[in-house]
Amino acid sequence: MSLVYFYECDPRTLVESLPAPTGRVAYEPVDSHAYLRAKLDSISVS
Repeated sequence: MSLVYFYECDPRTLVESLPAPTGRVAYEPVDSHAYLRAKLDSISVS
């Protein structure tokens, strides 16, 4: 098992996974800014 932690990527950094082994699913590339913005927008304080 591996764990990768990205901290403070430059805005608009494209984060991609390595090719997946046979039979496994690779994750789609993600824009670091869009990903973080979506996570922060999902936090709500009521």
